[in-house]
Amino acid sequence: MGAAYNTIAFKTDQCDGCNACMTACAVVKSGTSDARNSRIQIVPDLAGRFDLALCRQCADPKCVADCPAGALTKNMTSGVIEWDDSKCVNCLLCTVGCSYGGIVHNQAAGHVVKCDTCDGDPVCIKACEHGALKFITTARIYQEVGDLEDLFVPGLAGCLGCNTELIMRHTLRRVGPETVLATPPGCIPGMGSVGYNGLTGTKVPVFHPLLTNTASMLTGIKRHYKRQGREVNAMALAGDGMEPWLHRAFLILPRGSMNDFFVMLQIFMHYNAC
Repeated sequence: MGAAYNTIAFKTDQCDGCNACMTACAVVKSGTSDARNSRIQIVPDLAGRFDLALCRQCADPKCVADCPAGALTKNMTSGVIEWDDSKCVNCLLCTVGCSYGGIVHNQAAGHVVKCDTCDGDPVCIKACEHGALKFITTARIYQEVGDLEDLFVPGLAGCLGCNTELIMRHTLRRVGPETVLATPPGCIPGMGSVGYNGLTGTKVPVFHPLLTNTASMLTGIKRHYKRQGREVNAMALAGDGMEPWLHRAFLILPRGSMNDFFVMLQIFMHYNAC
């Protein structure tokens, strides 16, 4: 799994356009209170609400790909896309490549400018009194499981990035390979564990019971392995991406594993809210 990074999130319904964030950024980055020098721009839309123009520190940054001089690089430790003034030739191709208005030419500076997250302590967020800006730090959860084995086969992906894929992959990472998986009817087994070309989609034993007898079958499987002197996790994933999140997945885990279960719910609830 690739690294995850902290990011600045924007809630448009909590923004009143006071521009305090822009003023704070301009003071820190340019030494003036002129909002035009801010790396974050709050832009009114036609509906009377506000949008955000800000570097998203993209995982696959088009600005970096478009830069012919190699002046932009992604720092794989911090996640920030860094700009090197010694290499920049002011061609402005990076500004064309950015879909978010996150890197722009600044007349006062005489070159492009962009957000660098203030070394992980964004001043714009501290200046916002309405809670419209938030530094999301849930990357910690993903870093914790990043080195654990992915128990799904390579190349298997959720439907259009459905968040059911996240709970399947990250739950199995946490629970580990000593697991038997049940996937009752729904899109979770359909795209997540049945697999393709006659192969299962998981690296652990998987079967497809009816929803009504899933618990009893897993209980029997767990007892069977226990008689053989082997402790396994008996786990079920059910439902699909269109149902309420609580109905999408249920787990039958051995005692002592509930901490991992609640970590997985944190991940799932975060993505459900995005």
